[in-house]
Amino acid sequence: MIFALSGSVLYGQIVEADTTNSDTDSARYAMDTEEGVNYTPTYYSRIHSLLPTTSERLFADTSVFNFYNQDVSLRSRNLYANLGTFGQAQFPMNFAFERLHGFSYKTLPYPSYLRTIENWKMYYPDKIYTHLEWNFISGGEHHFSIDHAQKITDDLNFGLSLETILAEGRYARQRVRDINLGVTFGYLMPSLRYGFNLYYICNFLDLNENGGLVHDSLFENNTASNPRDIHVRFQHAGNSIFQNTFFFRHYLALSGTDTAGMAKKGIGFLVHDIQLNTSKSLFADNQLDSNLYSVFYFNRDTTFDLTKNFLLRNSVMWTNYRPYDTMPDKANFLQIAAGILYDFITVKDTFGRDTCLIRDAFALRYENAKSFNNNQLTPFGKVYIQLFNHLYIDASLFFTLNGYNAGDLTLNGKVGLNVKNKKEQKHNFALNLGLYNYSPDYFFTYLFANNYRWENELKKQQTLLIGAEWTHKQYTLGLHYYSLHNYTLLDINGLPMQLGNFANIYQFSADIPFHYKGFGFNTRVYLQYSGNKSIRIPTFVGRQSVYYGFFMFKKALYLQSGFDFLYNTAYYADAYNPALQQFYLQDTKEIGNYGYLDFYLRAKINRFVLSAKLTHFWAGLLGRNYYFVPHYPARDFGFAAGISWRFYD
Repeated sequence: MIFALSGSVLYGQIVEADTTNSDTDSARYAMDTEEGVNYTPTYYSRIHSLLPTTSERLFADTSVFNFYNQDVSLRSRNLYANLGTFGQAQFPMNFAFERLHGFSYKTLPYPSYLRTIENWKMYYPDKIYTHLEWNFISGGEHHFSIDHAQKITDDLNFGLSLETILAEGRYARQRVRDINLGVTFGYLMPSLRYGFNLYYICNFLDLNENGGLVHDSLFENNTASNPRDIHVRFQHAGNSIFQNTFFFRHYLALSGTDTAGMAKKGIGFLVHDIQLNTSKSLFADNQLDSNLYSVFYFNRDTTFDLTKNFLLRNSVMWTNYRPYDTMPDKANFLQIAAGILYDFITVKDTFGRDTCLIRDAFALRYENAKSFNNNQLTPFGKVYIQLFNHLYIDASLFFTLNGYNAGDLTLNGKVGLNVKNKKEQKHNFALNLGLYNYSPDYFFTYLFANNYRWENELKKQQTLLIGAEWTHKQYTLGLHYYSLHNYTLLDINGLPMQLGNFANIYQFSADIPFHYKGFGFNTRVYLQYSGNKSIRIPTFVGRQSVYYGFFMFKKALYLQSGFDFLYNTAYYADAYNPALQQFYLQDTKEIGNYGYLDFYLRAKINRFVLSAKLTHFWAGLLGRNYYFVPHYPARDFGFAAGISWRFYD
């Protein structure tokens, strides 16, 4: 803990040092310089599917001044616990509350591996931008991704993103097949009067589920000659998820055009969104074990539990700013938006009658199906005010009038102050307030399956978030307080429960990527406390990377070597139930209080980066009690390698 927090202390002493030496990444150089060969500045941004927010456009970072992240889950600000194989279920060890207003059937435990509108990077290249990446981890884990964006014409942009994870895993029944695809088109008339953005997303996950080890002692005592020989709970089970999302946003300037044919300003814009989501989720087990399942409602031999979700959303709103524009370069301005959205939702839980392989299960005939249909209206509004070029206020409000989410309220507010020092470097100080009154996921209210069935009357949940944050460049320090009431989760029997008492959570976070000349470190730490014993989080979780890099061959080659260290304190982490695709409380196994050390080496030539890593370098030397999730051993000592290649033409 002292080692990880030392990054925060050191940064406080020499924070300005990294600005005296410009980063050696060629993204800093002009196109016509030797260092900037084959480089065109490329930006990206993220959007909000409910609000026509303005864009914060960021550089596509091409530096290697960070640790080698061989998997997408390591690139998040969250520090995730996983089942020992990337692509499987995960949850953040740091408490994190994120909720998009509206109906939710079930929050799936794959936040890093399911593409959404909110987590998708949208690129804005001058011409063409392509990024290829491939990573390999010993044990048969492969990760491949491609991002491509280009201008088809001056008015029409195209983007494509594809990501796959293929893994066999170290233990029996850990196979992973994850694929997600995203396609986008963006158009803006030369007169700026009309524009549209179209998005299509497809997610497919096909996962073998082993339920964890039956006897942890076989792993901890290293008595098995082959990890695949260790008996696992599920021998014939798997989960499959197939999702499609179509999202179309178009907007029209209401003021007409001037004599030059350009859109006039003053009246604002009419915005219309339409979104269509379909989802199928299947849990299948071809050989049920009565020791694992206590109830059989339909079949004692096989289970094919399929859930289908459908959502159709339309929204109409008025704004005084064009969607996707960047923030105005003005000292004082006001941005407002207001509208109403309509949701039509269908959920169907079914049980398969025929027996077949998992991959064919979506073609089954089903019986005993029960449908849930819901219609609801939600007015909403947003306001952003900037004063004196320094002070800003950002607030949004959603309130659902009827349907399953009737009375749901989402209020987000942020007050911030931007200040600059003598070197024109911006520091941002912000206070955040979030107030949520929301219905539990429908999954907790009603479930119809072979081995689990419930129908509950649940109260609305309330969450209060108060936070203070300081940011400078990519450095962030934060203090957060969460107050949870009627928080809904699964108890030790895997059944829904609500916490009647308030659960208070206090959290300090620091994210510090420091670089000075050839030396650097990246610190990401969380200190946190939960006042309710049912909210299980480690008191401390942190990741520290330290590296040193230097140029060779007249700056044609940049070499960097370093190490990563990950640690969390001991706690009774939630266990995982594959049949429900949810984590649940357990009181029998305490895990944590273990450090994970990786060594890595990176080489960069222009836009090509080659990386290699020795993972969990001292596995077994400090004992074999390393788990992120009970009964699922973390990754053993191994080797990882990857390539990253960017193209700008």
